[in-house]
Amino acid sequence: DPPPAPELPIYHRVFGCRAALLNANGKLISELLVLADEQAHWLMCEVTRSAAVTETLTRYLFTEDVTVEHRERRWAVLAVEGPRAIELLTQTLRGVVSVPGTGDHVKKPLEDQPVWLIRHSPIGRLGVLCLVDPDAAPEVWKLLQRRGAPFGLRLAGWGALNAARIEAGVCVARGGGVA
Repeated sequence: DPPPAPELPIYHRVFGCRAALLNANGKLISELLVLADEQAHWLMCEVTRSAAVTETLTRYLFTEDVTVEHRERRWAVLAVEGPRAIELLTQTLRGVVSVPGTGDHVKKPLEDQPVWLIRHSPIGRLGVLCLVDPDAAPEVWKLLQRRGAPFGLRLAGWGALNAARIEAGVCVARGGGVA
């Protein structure tokens, strides 16, 4: 008998895409980032729209075995934006980060912390969202700050990122209108 095949690491690249959830009248409920991995499909949206998305989806009849779970605030989100974002993350994670298209994602370890990297930019440019355990977010933030200094990394809050989004002309859809 041949030896058993080695087990593959759980960290690998998978795909995603952008989508929109509409009500029966065609009104936008929320923009979504749909992520698929070997265990689940994830629908990411603005935290302010997550309850409406969950409520809407629970009214649908699925032909597959589907469980809709509201997982608001289970992850902390750190955004790495700019033309050197992938290079910075590759160096920080000490390995190649392959997320070539919007929605592509990979789970990688960073200093013993799992990080879910998602190719997505809230400001419509080159960026990667880093989802981490909320308790680990300050540690990951400091690590990115230290390792990002040679890349010219500047730390900014969501307010500054939102201002950059507005300056770039990227609208954020909200239920009932566009902001």
